[in-house]
Amino acid sequence: MLNKEGNAGLLRYITTIIFTHIANYQAAKFLEQRKNIYIKGTNLHRYVRKGYHKLRTIVLAIGIYITLALPRIEDRARKDGNGDIFYVSFCEKYNHSCQDVDDLALHLYLKGVAQDQISSIIYKLFNYKICGFKRSSISRKKDIWLNKYIKFQDTDLSIYNNHVLMIDATYIKVKNKPDKICLLSAIVVKQSGYSVIGWDVAESESEEAWSRLFDHFTGVQGMGQPRMVITDGGSGGLAAIKSRFPGALVQRCWVHKIRNILGLLPKKEYKTAIPLLKNIYMANNVEDEYQHYNIFINYYSKNNRITSCLTESINQLLTFHQVDEVESFRLYTTNVIESLFSVSKLKISRARVFLTA
Repeated sequence: MLNKEGNAGLLRYITTIIFTHIANYQAAKFLEQRKNIYIKGTNLHRYVRKGYHKLRTIVLAIGIYITLALPRIEDRARKDGNGDIFYVSFCEKYNHSCQDVDDLALHLYLKGVAQDQISSIIYKLFNYKICGFKRSSISRKKDIWLNKYIKFQDTDLSIYNNHVLMIDATYIKVKNKPDKICLLSAIVVKQSGYSVIGWDVAESESEEAWSRLFDHFTGVQGMGQPRMVITDGGSGGLAAIKSRFPGALVQRCWVHKIRNILGLLPKKEYKTAIPLLKNIYMANNVEDEYQHYNIFINYYSKNNRITSCLTESINQLLTFHQVDEVESFRLYTTNVIESLFSVSKLKISRARVFLTA
């Protein structure tokens, strides 16, 4: 009769075999569905089996971890874009899992779990003791991340010229510091998605702070002048755009503007105001947008604070229609940067899900 450890080992062995078969079956099915796709101008299959990825450890919901090599499929024409990427169903598309359970501790740290609780959490969840996990492990990892960030700051941005730039900032409370710090961020909007090009920390969203970041882009990293800059409308950012990118169009964020307008209205008016505002930026052309804008202004004509809040920036709120190479519906808000801020806040603001572990 097997003991507890023997049962766990047998279950891990059987589960590893099952998941390996599932991964190989899904890889074969992926290739079968694309067997008639060839590299343009050749008789070569675009998608081919390329062995296996490096061994990786996956923690299952039943509380055990298995180590297996997932099948690798190469897209030999990936540079052409519009290709498919193979993922097995039990590994989420964007879940870059750790290579082993020891490394899981570092991922928990990034998710906001306190250092002194990580070892006990992993032991209680998986009955697995972390060997040699100390504060120095985090320090060494921080040094690696810092070096990567320094290299990231020197990335060549000369490929970006006459592009669409999106900027935003957030304030974060840091332990043992009386004041919040301001985290500035910038991304480039492309037809294929978004690319983060820079971060900076400052005391506030001042013109000086944004100018320093813009100067680093153009001076050190070689970025060209953008065609359009999307911003939440902060005075510091607008001033820096005007001084550093004088030829760029400015697109104000609709989500921020709607929040400002709703802040001037009682909650009972939200159901009326929100659809009227959405009709403006969701219209098919500029003429329809101004028609819906006039409807909103006429409806709230007796409230000068509401109409002034929208009127003062309506032209910059409708700039996004002037950019043809990128889908315009992706250009009327800076909310895409919020997902970047949430990752930073997870670590700085300690997670509370494991406090009683």
